[in-house]
Amino acid sequence: MAHTDKVLSFGDYVVREADLDILKGYSWLNDTLIGFYFEYLSNYSKSSSSKGHNEDTNLAGDNPESARNVCYFVGPEVTQLVKLISSEDVPEVLKAVLEGIDAHEYTAFAVNDSNSPSAHSGGTHWSLLIYSKVDSRFVHFDSMNQWNDKDAKIIVNKLSQHTNNAVFVNNLSCKVQANSHDCGCHVLRNAELILQHVTSNNGASLLPSSCPSATPQEAAEMRPELLSLIQKLVQSQSNSP
Repeated sequence: MAHTDKVLSFGDYVVREADLDILKGYSWLNDTLIGFYFEYLSNYSKSSSSKGHNEDTNLAGDNPESARNVCYFVGPEVTQLVKLISSEDVPEVLKAVLEGIDAHEYTAFAVNDSNSPSAHSGGTHWSLLIYSKVDSRFVHFDSMNQWNDKDAKIIVNKLSQHTNNAVFVNNLSCKVQANSHDCGCHVLRNAELILQHVTSNNGASLLPSSCPSATPQEAAEMRPELLSLIQKLVQSQSNSP
């Protein structure tokens, strides 16, 4: 099978063999893998028996749609667009994003330090930025000692007038990655843990040290877990009429 061959279509994302190769090795996660999992988290919990969840447990409870009422996940390619377009263009170009932000308690962005129009091209680091209405802040979870602060603050400045002038703050309790290649894995695991945290604790703040963040081991486990998830979704789609 060629590396360009499609493996899975899920929402707005197409996972290909080349993306699976990333998960099987130690390359940085790309925007396809991050966007795919963000979309998955919008509807379903991450299955992990090691964390005490049943295979089909939902982070938001019995109703898979309720997760969307709590947290809105912005695709990494859209986040990159937010960073690069002018502030004047935000209301027109990002109308759907602003509506999503307005309708949810929390909004998650995967921040890339690339200046390319595509989050898929270039860049050396991913971090997680969450707009929290509860805290009236954009809370930054960066697994590499605030490496992406500059890029995250650009996004905050572009969206500030649309988020009641919420300002930027780092969650200083965010755990630090143990290698140079798992930043994207930290973003995904942090997003998962935080989604579980805020859906289990109504109106939870993201600022205290009690807000969870991924250990290096938990982040590293994302690669095999994503592979397993993709395989299950492929199987599920193949069994659908």
